[in-house]
Amino acid sequence: MDHGDPGSRSTRSLIFFAFVCVIVALAFRLPLLELRPMHGDEANQAVKTGDLLERGSYRYDPTEHHGPTLYYSALLSATVRGEDTLAATSKTTFRIVPALFGAGLVALVFGLWRGLGPSAVVVAGILCAVSPTQVFYSRYFIQETLLAFLTLALIVCAWRYARRPGVAWAATAGAAFGLMHATKETCVIAWGAMIAAAVANAILRRRRGRGDRESGFNFNARHAAVACAVVIACSAVLYSSFFSNLRGPLDSI
Repeated sequence: MDHGDPGSRSTRSLIFFAFVCVIVALAFRLPLLELRPMHGDEANQAVKTGDLLERGSYRYDPTEHHGPTLYYSALLSATVRGEDTLAATSKTTFRIVPALFGAGLVALVFGLWRGLGPSAVVVAGILCAVSPTQVFYSRYFIQETLLAFLTLALIVCAWRYARRPGVAWAATAGAAFGLMHATKETCVIAWGAMIAAAVANAILRRRRGRGDRESGFNFNARHAAVACAVVIACSAVLYSSFFSNLRGPLDSI
């Protein structure tokens, strides 16, 4: 049986389990978002979003707060809900953002099924969907859930690219990389861990006599250029507040 065939039985089963896990994740994350009082950290982020909502502008402050991805995502949420002032918003306006990203993280797990195996991704998807820690922070208006989602997105896209190089996977990996930086500067810790793992893997493969051809990875300068361009564009556009604050990208470094 071809497990990569979209019409194969195993693939249909995985799609079904992915759908179920995402529904369960949403069932744990979306209800009663108004119930718990806002923590000071959440309120702080909400005020920053309110400035963006009411004044239509955002200026990155390198001495306080983090990247603007969370604020622009909440701006979209408020716009969809027809709210144009901070006073008009509700806790749901803000908390639905990490809730959706948290459910999206569950879906991303299934993007690694060829590497981890069907059983592993199903178990991982279930555990991610109902994890008390993931559920709690997916209902918490701070950057961490967005950063976790983008980190896994980068891993999935980079792994997919390594298996089947193409400009689309390169660009998507670049977007995840750039948005990680635009979400929270501490993403450098995750990048460092990824680089260390990649180096360790390369050393082990070399010692075992396995080369790039067996791993399915071949360097492509055009793909690398596309990925780098997308990284810079995603990060620079957001940190510069859509080019209204040209010092923003430099300040973020």
